[in-house]
Order: sequence, then C-alpha cells, then structure tokens
Amino acid sequence: MIQNILNILEAQWLDLLLFTGSGIAVLIWLGVRGKLSANIFDDAPGRDLKLSVFDLAGGYSFLIVGMIFVSALMLSFDKLDTETGTFKGDATQQAGWGLIGQTARYLPVMIFLFWRLHSQADGARQFGFLPRRPLRELGAAALGLAVALPLTFGTSAVVTTIAEMFSVPSPVIGHEMLKQMVTTQQTPAIILMFVSAVFAAPLFEEILFRGLIQSSLLSIFQNQRWWLILISSVIFSLIHIGSVAWQTLPALFVLGLVLGWLYERYGSLWPCILVHAGFNLVNIALAMSQIKYGGLDNP
Repeated sequence: MIQNILNILEAQWLDLLLFTGSGIAVLIWLGVRGKLSANIFDDAPGRDLKLSVFDLAGGYSFLIVGMIFVSALMLSFDKLDTETGTFKGDATQQAGWGLIGQTARYLPVMIFLFWRLHSQADGARQFGFLPRRPLRELGAAALGLAVALPLTFGTSAVVTTIAEMFSVPSPVIGHEMLKQMVTTQQTPAIILMFVSAVFAAPLFEEILFRGLIQSSLLSIFQNQRWWLILISSVIFSLIHIGSVAWQTLPALFVLGLVLGWLYERYGSLWPCILVHAGFNLVNIALAMSQIKYGGLDNP
C-alpha cells in the first residue's frame, strides 16, 4: 500500500507541484491582501431587490417546467432516446438539439426572473445583469480567471491523486461534452458545442446560480455573504452530477466559490460570466490538445 502511494506520488509530482503549489500560492496571496476576510463585502455594492426564497422556489419550479418541456419537445420530434436520455442522430444533430434543449430549459426561468426584476426600480442593474463599472468589472474578470484556474486545477490534481491511491482511475477528460468535442469529426457539431459551452452555459448558469440563488437568499444571510457563496457553490457542483466525472465535482465547487465571491464583491454578473466562459474555453483547449499531442486516439 505504501509503495503504491509512493509510486503514484512519483507519477503525479509534477501536477501536484505545479497546480497545487500555484493554488496554495494564490490562497496565500488572497489572504495577505485581505480578500478572504469576513468584512470584505462591507463596501461591496448593495442589491436592493425584493427577491426572497419564494422567488428561488418559483425559479426552480420554472426550471423543472423547462426540463419537462424539453423532454416533451424531443419526444414529439422523436429525437430523445428514452433508455439513455441522450439525443438521437449524428454528432451535429445531437449538438444542435442539445443547444436548443439548453436554451428551452432555462427560458422559463429567465422569463420569470426578468418579469420579477422589471417590476422593481433599476432591477436589472441591481441584480447585476447590467454592468455597474464596465472597466472595473473587466479587470475583476481577469483577476478572477487568474485565481480560478490554479485553484481548480490544483483541486483536480489532489482529487485525482487521492482517487488513484485507492485504485480508482480518473478519466483524461471529465466532461461528457468535451469528450464529444474531441472525438467528433464534424466541424458544425464542434461549433455548436463551443457556443453551448462558452456562451450559453456561462450566461444561463450565472444568472441562475449566482444571480437568483444568492440574491434570493440575501434577505436571510444579509451580513453573512459567505453563506450565500457556499450554498450556491454546493448547488452549482451538484447540478453537474451525471454530466461530469465525480472527480471533477470538487473543482467545480471551488470554481463556484470564486464566481460567488466575484458576484458579492462587485455586484455584477459579468465578471462571473466572463470567468465561467474563460474557464470553459481553457478546458476546451486542453481537451483538444489531448488529440494534438497524442493523449487520445485521433478519431
């Protein structure tokens, strides 16, 4: 057992040193700069919104409605495999219906949410959908991505190493969509999945997980915003069960912490959306490099 652990550490030492070391360095830097202090949000922009847990329940009810609508739509067009829950057709058809399904699933929630915001004074800006200080938020996004990448990759390196110590192999690519992107030969399919991962997912998921969850619970945790960040991060990681390998979930939780911190600190969704998009883009590039450099069989 000990020899096995030593062998694994010997094989993984570079990843652990590079990713985990840089992640620890980032945490130390954040601590020294006071970015993780309990009062870091004292001077953060307020969100004077009349959203409550009832809005949160309503939003997720509409998400369920959207999911039911997508399933019914797919079945009516005979595009859903009821045994596997996947879309029928070739890679391009699957990617196209996947993007349609993704949009249709979140559309009822978006309509409900913007209806609620429309009835409130300056609701869209208070919610963070309209930028407050664009240049500052762009800089916050750059900082957020520089923090998120080493923390998430360091987390993945640790989880992968621990899993292998218990003889649990970790996949080279942990996300189902990324696997499809690197194995398909159809360029339209790659473009559609790219749009889904880099544009649609960051927009919809940040509105839902950061905007709706953290704003709806703000009335309960008014002076304890770390609780808002923690709750949204847990839900954000759990919602990906089934679409990613379990080894990826801790890294997604850490990503959620960074995104939630950005939302509370700057009062805008746009740094979160940009960091989320950048994170997905980096992972796409890394997944594609597996083919270029021989990590996967070239289809």
